[in-house]
Amino acid sequence: MGTSFKHPDVVDIPGAICGYWRDLCSAGAFLTWLPIAPRPPRPAAPVEAADGEVLGRASAFFPLVGVGIGLASGLILLAAFEVGLHPLTCALIALATGALLTRALHEDGLADFADGLGTLGTAERRLEVMRDSRIGTFGTLAVIFGVSIRASILSGLPSPDLAIGALIAAGAASRAMLPAAMRWQRPAREDGLAAGAGAPGWPQVITAAVLAFVAALFAVGFWVSLGIGLAVALATLMTTLVAQRTLGGQTGDVLGAIQVIAETAALAAVAMLI
Repeated sequence: MGTSFKHPDVVDIPGAICGYWRDLCSAGAFLTWLPIAPRPPRPAAPVEAADGEVLGRASAFFPLVGVGIGLASGLILLAAFEVGLHPLTCALIALATGALLTRALHEDGLADFADGLGTLGTAERRLEVMRDSRIGTFGTLAVIFGVSIRASILSGLPSPDLAIGALIAAGAASRAMLPAAMRWQRPAREDGLAAGAGAPGWPQVITAAVLAFVAALFAVGFWVSLGIGLAVALATLMTTLVAQRTLGGQTGDVLGAIQVIAETAALAAVAMLI
């Protein structure tokens, strides 16, 4: 009787936990520069099918990575405030911290998307411009306005504690929109990050939404969390509609733009509802 077997209804709980941990590490390695797991391919690299499957699963945990980035940025903001710096300076330092942690991944996508929108011609021509590593006038202005608007909102909040909560909630909610956009909008190219990653399944989309709402609930409260959810959903919908009309679908740059635009909308919701 040396042969052992498991009943098919028995769930390997330790194995499942290890799998979730690997997916979380993969999400963190993709969205930040931290060497916490074998790094999934960056947007500039070709995505193999197996890597795309890993990234699709890991997208469920994008909001938790957003919580970590928001918390780190918020603590830096608090430290800057405690040494007597101006609130606007504190906000800019916090946003710089987030950009450093992510290697400005999302801001780069926003800049490329803006350059594509500012290009006259066909969708193919816009996609070609977006692949150019050089940043244009529209991309530069998009990054400047994106940082300025978020910094002005943060600096206008009543307290640094609320600013920390806003950064956590916005970081989680905006990244929860990425698997949803990947699920519902087809890629504009046959190659690249969006095409290689494929469409996350419904479990990933729902898990990301639930994690983001729970994080926002603890950070800013129930009603503000609902407002954030509505704001990021509308911002994501508008961005994907523009991408569909101008590019024919989404790309890695569009996903980066979605994160920045949704984060801005989330911060604005906090400022309006507090």
